[in-house]
Order: sequence, then structure tokens, then C-alpha cells
Amino acid sequence: MKSKRKEALKKRVLIKTTNSRKVYLFIYLMIIILIGVIIYIKATGRPLNSYAIKLVIGFVIASVIATELHRRYNTYEVDEGSLVHTMGILTKRSRKMDFSAISDLYVIQTLWQRMLSYGSVEVRLFSGENTTHIKNINNPSTFVDIVLSKINREIGGK
Repeated sequence: MKSKRKEALKKRVLIKTTNSRKVYLFIYLMIIILIGVIIYIKATGRPLNSYAIKLVIGFVIASVIATELHRRYNTYEVDEGSLVHTMGILTKRSRKMDFSAISDLYVIQTLWQRMLSYGSVEVRLFSGENTTHIKNINNPSTFVDIVLSKINREIGGK
């Protein structure tokens, strides 16, 4: 019975997204540079302190774990009737916004984000008091198009 329920939930979710890894490009670049420097020092036969190697390994591990935890903290799902924003890793909080309550969707991208095809989406509700920021997702325009098509279907009578 659980497998049927999971399949029904999977079919219901149209798109699920988290923060893009492109946000952490400079951290990944720093990791590559540090590893390259260590390899260069070893290849040229220069002495290398074992403490420096341990420090680089610790930095690499901590950076990868921290970026992945940060990415998984916010997830965004579009299902058949709503937009769901889930926050947290151990303790989860979810906010469900019905398509009928969404008034505006804004795509926000800097020049750098447009070049790398990621950005943020601002979701405003008719009540005006609540705005949800969907930050740093891949292809924000596609995400907005999917939400808008679902809103239009809901308004048009499915």
C-alpha cells in the first residue's frame, strides 16, 4: 500500500527544485585551485607540511557538506493545485500556496545569473502581506511558465 501512495505522490508533483549548484561556483573553484596547488607542490618536489594537506582536505570536506546542506534546506514543489515551499533539514516547515491565491510572479536575475541560467522568483499573493522568495533555482523562467500554465488551467476551469 505504501508503494501505491508514493507513486500517487510522485505523479502529483510536476516539478521539484532546490537551490542551484551554480551559486557555489566560486567555492568549487577555490577547492579546485587548492587541490591544484597541492598537486603542483608535490609534483615539483618541494616540501609540504602535512598540516597544510590536512587543512585542505578538511576545507574540501566541510565545504562540500555545507553547500549540500544549504541546497537541501529549501525545496520548492509545484503540484496539481499549489506551490509548496518546504524549509528545513531535520525539522521541516511547509507553506502551501494555492494557485488561486497567487497574484504575481517575478523573475529576478543579475547579469551573472542570466549567463549561467539561474535566478530567483518572487511569488506574491493577492493578500499582499506575504511574499515568498524562491532563491537561486535553475531556469527560473521555466519554473514561472509551469506555475503560470497551472494557474491559467485553474482559472480556465481545468
